[in-house]
Amino acid sequence: MNGVSKLKLASWVLLVIGLVLTVNAQIQGTRSRAPDPAERMIWAALPFAILAAALRQLMRTRVHEVIALIGAALVALTSTMYWNDEMRLTYSLTPVFQLILVLVIVAGLVVDNVRLRRRERRASAG
Repeated sequence: MNGVSKLKLASWVLLVIGLVLTVNAQIQGTRSRAPDPAERMIWAALPFAILAAALRQLMRTRVHEVIALIGAALVALTSTMYWNDEMRLTYSLTPVFQLILVLVIVAGLVVDNVRLRRRERRASAG
């Protein structure tokens, strides 16, 4: 499949599905007159953009791909958490939760990549 692993492809598919669900939920929030529709849409898409960038740049091992797949699945599943509550807080809080989740995943991937690079440098130097 031209160098694209099945895990990475599944992660991309889950990200697209989650983004579609999120955009749909934010549109419903706009219909229910939740405030700041443009700003909510940007915040809702941000976790998906960050995870997509991580999928593109940080995948060095199979373990990273599995972590990214689990992260994409969690973010896609949390895209179904929108409901029309009276205060309309879920349209603002769900993207924040997704953003925190994605940042924890990406931070773990970055730390592990740094660890792997140090190990490679030590192996090549010694």
